[in-house]
Amino acid sequence: EMDGKRKSSSENDGDVDAVVDGRAPRVYKASEAHGSTIYKISLKNINRHSDVGALKRLFRKHEVNFSKIKKRKNMDHAFVTFPTEEAMNKAATTFNNFKFKGQHLRVEEAKVLEDPFISAQNQRMKNNKRGNPQKRHKASDVDPSIPPLEQVADKACPLWRVPYEQQLNIKENLVQKGFFNVAKGIRKAVTGKDNVWIADAMRKYDGLPCVIEDIVPSPLVKGYRTKCEFTIGAGPHHEENTVGFRIGSYQDGSITVVPPTLCENVSEEMKVTVSSVQEFVRGSGFSHYDKVIHKGTWRQLLLRTTRRGETLAVLYLCDTSLEDTDLGVIVEAWKSFIDNNTNVPITVALLQVDNSISCRGGPDRPNPILVHGEREYITEDLLGLEFRISADAFFQVNTEGAEKLYSLIGDWCKLSSNKNETLLDVCCGTGTIGQTLASKVHEVIGIEMVEEAVEDAKDNAERNGITNVTYYADRAENVMHNISQSLGQKHVVAVVDPPRAGLRKYSFHCIKMLLISYSYPLLARARVLKQIQRSCELYEHRNKSTGLSMCRAVSRAQQQTSSIFAEAGQRSSKGNRINLCVQRQLICSHTPITARW
Repeated sequence: EMDGKRKSSSENDGDVDAVVDGRAPRVYKASEAHGSTIYKISLKNINRHSDVGALKRLFRKHEVNFSKIKKRKNMDHAFVTFPTEEAMNKAATTFNNFKFKGQHLRVEEAKVLEDPFISAQNQRMKNNKRGNPQKRHKASDVDPSIPPLEQVADKACPLWRVPYEQQLNIKENLVQKGFFNVAKGIRKAVTGKDNVWIADAMRKYDGLPCVIEDIVPSPLVKGYRTKCEFTIGAGPHHEENTVGFRIGSYQDGSITVVPPTLCENVSEEMKVTVSSVQEFVRGSGFSHYDKVIHKGTWRQLLLRTTRRGETLAVLYLCDTSLEDTDLGVIVEAWKSFIDNNTNVPITVALLQVDNSISCRGGPDRPNPILVHGEREYITEDLLGLEFRISADAFFQVNTEGAEKLYSLIGDWCKLSSNKNETLLDVCCGTGTIGQTLASKVHEVIGIEMVEEAVEDAKDNAERNGITNVTYYADRAENVMHNISQSLGQKHVVAVVDPPRAGLRKYSFHCIKMLLISYSYPLLARARVLKQIQRSCELYEHRNKSTGLSMCRAVSRAQQQTSSIFAEAGQRSSKGNRINLCVQRQLICSHTPITARW
């Protein structure tokens, strides 16, 4: 059994078990939410052809409760985690020397990964003892010698010190460099006769695979964000319940929170609200949620604003350490604060209990509590239409920029005057793109995985009197095939605005085949004609998916990298050659970058 082999925290040697601020390094491993990671074994001598499914069936057959099984293809070992020590010991007893598919399994203790926060803290303590200056081991790290307010501004908007005109030049150069890499990557990935088109393009466009059109500047440069998520945690001088942005990451050993005072992308109205809410939580008598020991109450503040002057505020908290009557007290206090604080004109105020590790919710998260206002959403005007915006729904964070962006999309769709097209709006969010173009097409089909956003989209269509729209609340890859079959020979125009992780390969394949088989069956080559990226820096995207993606500014290090995924030389069912190269990831802010393929 494993209990005789595993050391306790106090028995382990070295810096791994150093205590930081009175906290043991594996406290988070022993918490209920992370309990499975501390009970872990290595299962060896597995038949290389056995997959994870076979191992799961084996464990279930012998009634061994497990949390997760990880095994790489064609490897002879796997890692298994368990919810309890009892389950781990039962697995060790059952499967050690157990004959499975002609081979005798061997159970060994697996090393439990150390809490990365504690590991980083231990390294810093080591450096301090040795008299070494603290190393900035990543190019994305902010300069620790400058004031915290400037550090968080550098983290949130890296180019804030540079004039906007110069920012555009920097971005244009970054895009040019990125597409040189795109061209090289395609030429390397595509061989034989299929290499001719990229070689011709590179000669035609001076080493680029396509035309890069001029940057479209943002109408609004400062204070443009209409949505911000502020963390509640310890400040740079250990101040309790500080509301702002985090300077670093948990993995880098930093969970310090700094107010957004110098962040130029945050509006002055939001900054006033953040300061007022900070006063409220500091005077509440409840502490912030500590991500290391997973204890505390206050977690996050979400703010959304509109040009109508409406503000939606959601205060997130963890209630695992509260008494039965505490939540009611907090609700009344939050309501009193909103009603009596004239400096914070909040239209809708919600209180959201969220006990998940990432504060991103889950199936067990309760509904939010409406503390102030008559409804759980606010409204915004966009291109003559009215849109409902709820707390979790996607809506562009730069409204003026979104109007330019959607107008550009409408121009590029080249819709005919007889309105015979079907617009496929993939990852449609609250339906903004499809509904702004609905009057120019026969019908709009929207796909969105966030059910709350779909409800917003349906409400938006109803309030704007739009009747030619249909929405599906599901992942694009789950419904795309059925939708494509139902469209028959209709003329389809597809618009894709996926999340930062990009569009999954299957979904993109369905869109591609839909455009080729139904809309343009006679083309010898199908291409992505236009692609828009809201960008300011290049981003290294390591996901092995193919599609179009947008993501936000993260660090200076990511300015230097990009990733290319090429799909070429394929053939459709009609034998037509398809040369398609997509999936360049650029980091988005408020500046649209466009490319013509």
